[in-house]
Amino acid sequence: MAAELVGGAFLSAIIQTLFDKLATREMVDFIRGVKHDIGLNLLDKLKIALRSVDALVNHAEERQTTDLHTREWLNDLKDIMFKAEDLMDEISVLASSRKLEAYSGSSSIRKVSCPSLGRFREKMESIIENFENLVKQKDVLGLREGVDEKTFKNFQTTSLVGKSSIYGRNADKDNVIKHLLSASNDFSFRFEGHRNNYPSKRTRYMSYSKLQLDDLEKMMATCENLRTFLPSQVLSWPRCLNNEAVSSLISKHRSLRILSLSHCGNFTVVPDFLGDLIHLRYLDLSVTPISKLPESTCSLHNLQTLLLLNCACLAELPQKMGRLTNLRCLDIRGTKLSEIPLQMGNLTNLQTLTGYVLGSEGGSGIEELKNFPFLKGKISISNLQNIIDPQEAIKENLLRNMQLDRLMLSWSANADDSKNVRNILHWLEPPKTLKKLTIRNFGSTSFPPWLGDFQFLKLASICLYDCVNCVLLPTLGQLPSLKALSLVGFSSVIYVDEVFYNKSSMEMKQFQRQEITPFKCLETLHFENMPQWQEWLPFREEKGDEKLAFPCLKQLYIKYCPQLKAVNWIQKLPTLEKIVIEKCEQLEVAVPPNIRELQLECCEKASIQRPLPRLLNLTISSYNEVESLFQVIDNGSSCIQKLRISSCPLTQKLPCNGIANTLKSLNLTNCENIEFPMNQCFSYLESLCISCSCNSLRSFTIDMFPKMAHLEIRRCQNLESLVVSGVQAQNLQSLNSLKICECPNFVSFPEGGLAAPNLTNLHLEKCKNLNSLPCQMNKLLPSLMTLNLKECPELESFSEGGLPDSLNFLEIFHCAKLFTNREKWNLQKLPSLRSFAIAGSCQDEESFPERWLLPPTLTSFHILALWNLKYLYEDNLQRMTSLETLGIACCPKLQYMPAKLPSSISSLHIMTSICSIIPHIGCKCNATCWIYIWLIFCFFLCSVVSMIPKWKIGNSTEPFEDYIGLRVVVRYLQHAPQALVGLHLHHFGHDPDSPCHAAKPR
Repeated sequence: MAAELVGGAFLSAIIQTLFDKLATREMVDFIRGVKHDIGLNLLDKLKIALRSVDALVNHAEERQTTDLHTREWLNDLKDIMFKAEDLMDEISVLASSRKLEAYSGSSSIRKVSCPSLGRFREKMESIIENFENLVKQKDVLGLREGVDEKTFKNFQTTSLVGKSSIYGRNADKDNVIKHLLSASNDFSFRFEGHRNNYPSKRTRYMSYSKLQLDDLEKMMATCENLRTFLPSQVLSWPRCLNNEAVSSLISKHRSLRILSLSHCGNFTVVPDFLGDLIHLRYLDLSVTPISKLPESTCSLHNLQTLLLLNCACLAELPQKMGRLTNLRCLDIRGTKLSEIPLQMGNLTNLQTLTGYVLGSEGGSGIEELKNFPFLKGKISISNLQNIIDPQEAIKENLLRNMQLDRLMLSWSANADDSKNVRNILHWLEPPKTLKKLTIRNFGSTSFPPWLGDFQFLKLASICLYDCVNCVLLPTLGQLPSLKALSLVGFSSVIYVDEVFYNKSSMEMKQFQRQEITPFKCLETLHFENMPQWQEWLPFREEKGDEKLAFPCLKQLYIKYCPQLKAVNWIQKLPTLEKIVIEKCEQLEVAVPPNIRELQLECCEKASIQRPLPRLLNLTISSYNEVESLFQVIDNGSSCIQKLRISSCPLTQKLPCNGIANTLKSLNLTNCENIEFPMNQCFSYLESLCISCSCNSLRSFTIDMFPKMAHLEIRRCQNLESLVVSGVQAQNLQSLNSLKICECPNFVSFPEGGLAAPNLTNLHLEKCKNLNSLPCQMNKLLPSLMTLNLKECPELESFSEGGLPDSLNFLEIFHCAKLFTNREKWNLQKLPSLRSFAIAGSCQDEESFPERWLLPPTLTSFHILALWNLKYLYEDNLQRMTSLETLGIACCPKLQYMPAKLPSSISSLHIMTSICSIIPHIGCKCNATCWIYIWLIFCFFLCSVVSMIPKWKIGNSTEPFEDYIGLRVVVRYLQHAPQALVGLHLHHFGHDPDSPCHAAKPR
């Protein structure tokens, strides 16, 4: 029943859409242009045919679950409807083009070629004939017109299924819901990487979560008229969607309505024939390295959504963007656009425009904003310094009547015409519905009156950045809903006084009579980079008494205000929970007793005179009074859970008697002379990081921390060992991660081994005297998944018994002695090992890896900086039947790649000398199979590329001959894996004696 509802709603929606399009004025006017009223007769016939099939749809939907012939009839009907909708689109686009050409004066409205009309007439006649043929089949199929619709009347066609109303048989329920939400099994397809499951010729809507080159080619060969192509989720960009693949997709599927190429990192050039997708409604090119859009984009008259978010290389838009009159949404955040093209004001249907960039010459002016009456949501207007005459350009308040809730206004950093800037901001008063306002580089000395107007009832966030000429902060205390305020870069402000809270004295009296509290809803206040600021006065009533402002303030940030002196009055704020003070050397502050988080950095005069019983998080950096601070807070009543101390001149034992039973996280950085209290039991400490600190620490008793989950010791110069004092098997249950880095004297782990049954990550780096790993790792570390061993030159072997079976990821970098003893590793016995990387360990070896070294379960294998490596063992690689990624980097002598690679490989990365390896790839094999090779050079790009056509691969007689940009399509090996997506070659060095050095760039 539910399936019938879905299908019925789907078909009814298409039929209704066709009726609506047939009734539009542009359709009727266009058809009237056909001689002898042939067009109008065709319109009438099409309407009759639609009504005839519409009358049969309900009964057909009712019978399709039991009658395969009826289901096929419905599928044929959908096919014809899709074609009819395409035809309506084509006519609509042509009609729009004629209208635009007539408007521009470039041609007459009657100048339409007869062949175009004839082509449309032939298509419409064919569609009508197909509809009539379907109607003729009703008697054969037993379909009746006007079937009672009681089956459908009690159900909502807009809500497909309510999950909460289905009970029992959960697996079947999930399958049914998945089936229903697909709208039509034959027409919708989702590819998730299953090689035996590909779309059919009827597929119109396709999504994917995993996509590789051969999958794309097979799907494109099967599908004929896709309408939707988009990722179901963005996990990583699909490498196979490069310029050629996208061009093939666009050229074959001209009926696309929805196209998403978001996050396609290999898609760099948008093809000119993008404009042929005249049916396109939604185009997403976000996070792609494209630098421009072709002018043909302006032919997409049906386009409603264009997403260019974070296209960091995009520097310009097509000049005729104003032709996209149906555009509703344009997102250009994160681009390099320097201006918006002329005639953008023609886009009168725009509802979302994230950015409006004013050009210095030739671009759209600010006055065109008045043509966007439906604009809503958020907009950023930048380069406001390009407005020369604000009163002439802005004859009325452009933004006041828009439905905006977020607005950002910005000038260039060197805009300094104070009067002109202030007038511009005056005329850009936003609507009273605004919720968030951001202003950057405002160059005037004062703000216009509307900023801070209490009539902005919904304004909750204000951010003002780099207003360097302002001598007074704007009056913002009257805003009734303001919750977050950031004031950054007010270089000329010296005093913050009553103007910050109220306006003129007369308004102030009225303000007080109404008993309105300044900043009554403000929760977060941020001051930063105000080098001249000296004094912050509290709010006072006319009679002189202090009246409480900021009654709801929770967080206060004061950063880089070196001349600010006393703000002791903030201790009276009842709700203040977090204070952050950085680089305020003169600031005297009294901390409220109820504070929960405190950060002090480079503030010599900030002091705490009384206990802080509610303090949870404390961060102290470059603070000379840390010892006196602890005398106050470490009194037994503290409940500090997170403590971070850095660059403080402590010369005694860390004073933590009062917080040892509450502390959960402790971080000590750049405190070399501090003494760590190893005789103190930290009952609840979960995370400990010691970096460049505690030089007196020689042994670390690890079982003094029964709750410890993460331990990191870095650059502790005299640390020699980890030890245990009790029964470690019971006391190290919580340890999950252990990192010891750059401890040159560290030599040993606890005698008998490190019994940490839940340890998953062990990282040892730059411990130059360490010669052994913990004992019995295979038994005492049963959960270990990641092992990183880096630059431990004296490390000789793994512990007796080998590594634990649970190991999943192994890195061995620059451990020469350990590499020499690799025959004892027994990695081939590790059932869970999936990723292995080796670097900088091979001194004399010319080939690698040996047959017995690695397990067949490996999926990722990387070889780095093996300077003498010349060969890769082909047979050994073939044994890795699960290998998906093979990476080789900085192996300058590598000359020969295996002729055969495992068929499971999907990604091959070679980052080494191009000149040495290219001539020898697969030198013993026939070149009959195509793959794509991306050549990415760091240096001497043109010189290397100029040599490519001269190189041969294997026995092939064909050189590298077709390269576009950095992509070269080559004939490769007969045995190349079918799943291979790309061979990435990176040139990190250059041999001056190589032939590439003398080649001239093209």
